[in-house]
Amino acid sequence: MIVYVFLNLNFFSVLLSVRKVSFASKLKNIEDLAVLFRSDPLGASNLTLNLFSMSGIPPLAGFFSKFYVLLALVQSHFIFSSVIVVLTSVVSAVYYLRLLKIMFFEKPFKWSFFYHVTYNSALVSVLLLLFNLFLFLFQGLFFSFLFFYF
Repeated sequence: MIVYVFLNLNFFSVLLSVRKVSFASKLKNIEDLAVLFRSDPLGASNLTLNLFSMSGIPPLAGFFSKFYVLLALVQSHFIFSSVIVVLTSVVSAVYYLRLLKIMFFEKPFKWSFFYHVTYNSALVSVLLLLFNLFLFLFQGLFFSFLFFYF
């Protein structure tokens, strides 16, 4: 749960920090993401790594959290629940990858540019991304810390 809390915080911090120059409005539709990579490549790459982690791509932190949940379910002999978890994980990965397809491969209906992200928003987003990458490199250390102290 801790991993998914940080992943969701990173996801929403990127989405809430992006503002269009026209009328200083925030993103309203999913199609507004079609310009994000062309206007803010660093924010788009942060969002990409975050979505890959949320969908459970193997080397990232979201994969290890899903792996440990599935491992606990299988060891407790909840096979039907583990099958349901895998199926819902596949369905959610389709939605996450759809966002990436819109962001990188679709042409925007109308071009809009984004303001530069503020320092505080960028700091929060980068710290949360570094947490995701830290778990990618040192997940054993993190989970042993969690199990020892909690």
